Amino acid sequence: MTNKTLVVFTFRTRDELEQEGGSQAWKLNPDSARRCTYIVCTRNRHHENAGPEDHQTGFLVGRISRIEVSPERADRYIVRFSEFAEIDVPKVWPGGRNPIMYVDDITSLGIDLGSLRWEPVKDAPEVDYDAEGVDDGLSFEEAKAAIGRRYGFLASQVEITIRG
Repeated sequence: MTNKTLVVFTFRTRDELEQEGGSQAWKLNPDSARRCTYIVCTRNRHHENAGPEDHQTGFLVGRISRIEVSPERADRYIVRFSEFAEIDVPKVWPGGRNPIMYVDDITSLGIDLGSLRWEPVKDAPEVDYDAEGVDDGLSFEEAKAAIGRRYGFLASQVEITIRG
């Protein structure tokens, strides 16, 4: 398994992230994000509804389960995770205009994966983390999201029918 990681600079709280089952609404390359195993959420305190952590602090690691079109905006994505761990790592976010970045190894951020206490996200889909590299095609949700992006709709507005 790879330690490639998506790092995001967010105002959303830990509870909001868990309730939404991921972090959204990001303008990102979904193919690049799908190559990541983890998402690290860092605090953006420059928002009126920001969580309590210090500015630029890493406060949550999620194990990415899928990338979908955001329910908030059809031109953005939500990074879903099946489980998460709380962290408290100062100065993870280096600054910059783009609120997302990719790192090749999560440990370069000062995060020790062996010390994390993982908690499941309620109602998250199960993911086989040992099946790396196995391509079973698109899930229905991924297909609906792709069709929605192509034609300018939300995934929730797309229905797929299979006739036998």
